[in-house]
Amino acid sequence: MEKPDVIAEFAVNEILSLVKFRRNPKLQNSESIMLCGYKVRINTLKMQVFKKSRRCSQCGRIGHIFKLEKVSESAAILNLYHIDSAGNEILMTRDHIIPRAIGGPDTLVNSQTMCEPHNHLKDCKVVPRYLNSKLLEIAAIRNIDLGGAHANSL
Repeated sequence: MEKPDVIAEFAVNEILSLVKFRRNPKLQNSESIMLCGYKVRINTLKMQVFKKSRRCSQCGRIGHIFKLEKVSESAAILNLYHIDSAGNEILMTRDHIIPRAIGGPDTLVNSQTMCEPHNHLKDCKVVPRYLNSKLLEIAAIRNIDLGGAHANSL
């Protein structure tokens, strides 16, 4: 996979101090800031999850730096990276605790931070230890089957 062009790097607190928790989903993606000449959405669910925790729920890796990365001539996104002791960069991602593919909601309560390798391993599985009472209630209301093939551990 080709690495995106990095436009700039930012300290974690410099970016996360701009992120606001929004209950109204319409406001989550409507607020943007200008960074290095690019309009960047700042209150996305991904950014709110990172503000809640920068630590991978599986292995404990912590996001150390934000990179503004060019995705097209007119668009850029902020990505959070963990830097390991050898200097390798590991992308931090937003994971759906109950995967959307089996009916999980696209909400902050159903989201957690995971490093890309562990998110890839988790795939479309439910890891029971991450389920809280609110998510169990949502699963019951939506008739989501959390048992059997979906209730696997990493």
